[in-house]
Amino acid sequence: MQKPKILVVVLNWGLGHASRCIPLITALEQQGFEPIMASDGLALALLTKNFPHLNSYRLQAYEVRYSRKPTFLKAVLALQVFSWIKNIYFDKKQILAIHKKEKLSGVISDNRPGAVLLGIPSVYLTHQTNILGAGQSIANALHWRLIRAHSHCWIPDFTHNLAFAGKLSQHTTSKKVKIKKIGLLSQLKADTPPVTKKHICILLSGPEPQRSQLEAILLQAVEFSEVPVVLIRGSDKELKLKKALSHLKIIDFATKTQVQHILERSHFVIARSGYSSLMDFCALGIKAFLIPTPGQPEQEYLASYFSKQGWATSCKQEAFTWRKLEALENIKGFPTFEAPDFKTLFSIFRA
Repeated sequence: MQKPKILVVVLNWGLGHASRCIPLITALEQQGFEPIMASDGLALALLTKNFPHLNSYRLQAYEVRYSRKPTFLKAVLALQVFSWIKNIYFDKKQILAIHKKEKLSGVISDNRPGAVLLGIPSVYLTHQTNILGAGQSIANALHWRLIRAHSHCWIPDFTHNLAFAGKLSQHTTSKKVKIKKIGLLSQLKADTPPVTKKHICILLSGPEPQRSQLEAILLQAVEFSEVPVVLIRGSDKELKLKKALSHLKIIDFATKTQVQHILERSHFVIARSGYSSLMDFCALGIKAFLIPTPGQPEQEYLASYFSKQGWATSCKQEAFTWRKLEALENIKGFPTFEAPDFKTLFSIFRA
């Protein structure tokens, strides 16, 4: 008997969307489905590296451009809205073509709103049902118009009263789409015995040029580290060091197995405050120092929210120094991780 085919469509906007879809794809296989992956760029590269045996499709890239100066970021992104609308149209055409070929039983779209099909369950996966920042009301109205085109909206957040995403996952009810908080999604699992802490991990991801700018800042600061440091760059761009550091190990990309191995042996991690990374850190219960991407209200809010909760500590990119890491001694750490009930979630694809 042929397994039901589920298309998992992922936005290539940093590596966070791809990494949080890894547990979804793993669970789909475990529950007797045949996942098919669709994305572009580094996100697709990460997915195919973790699932080389699965079928995949390359979608047209969104080609998101960023300003080097945070003050101009919102304006630069706003100018690309019409280009994104065109990309949504192209996504719809490509998804329909894939459906005609594969005879899909469902679609899970991580923030690619064009990945929706009429007549079969179409899930929109997002933790940001409440967009913050300038133009908030207009942005939310547009976002919810796209969400309501789907049959279901899954929010990776706690199902109880505590909100892991804070204000970002607040939402109103909708008659057109079934909205559900599903628990947290992480590619990592804290199911191994405690191991000796050996190093500090720097985990980079996110869009350019900000990823490279933070990398340069941290490579200068890491000279002051008294313990070994492992840098996972999240980039395939060539890195030229001004001088070699014997206590620094550099990895361009890492599989989920490698990431887990490194983080489990880390005293703490230095990273962006991207939501997918935060779910991974919660899963392992590792201490985290967060540096939000300048000009991104979501990450700036999450860094502030997590600091106030005592789950992590943070500072702005331009204010980082190695001595600020001492603040990690005073945090209480992450709350208990809550994983989704995948069997119940995926029942919509068997109806």
